[in-house]
Amino acid sequence: MEEEEKNNIEASIEHLEQYMQSQYELFKLKMLEKTAIFGGALMSSLVTFFTFSLFLLFASIAAAYAISEYTGYSYLGFVCVAGIYLIAFLFMLIKKIQLLRRWLVNFMINKLFEKFDR
Repeated sequence: MEEEEKNNIEASIEHLEQYMQSQYELFKLKMLEKTAIFGGALMSSLVTFFTFSLFLLFASIAAAYAISEYTGYSYLGFVCVAGIYLIAFLFMLIKKIQLLRRWLVNFMINKLFEKFDR
């Protein structure tokens, strides 16, 4: 009987070691999946941001030339566009970029916990 208890304890310890190893492997795979999802979303967002930045740059140059053509002064269009950007900057500075920060934090949290909602 004592021999049987010893075998049961050894078997239980072996099962526990296998269970812990399996849990560790599962944890690594879940973290890898979350990292891949987050990295993919981050890269997609960066590409989108870069594309939008190029659009905004060229649209600003076009608007500056259009205003310059309309006013007849070559510098006035660029001054107007720069003034628009200054107003936008001051607005964001006053708001302390809370809207952007909140959106970014929510985006990262949603991407990290996306699998739990499914």
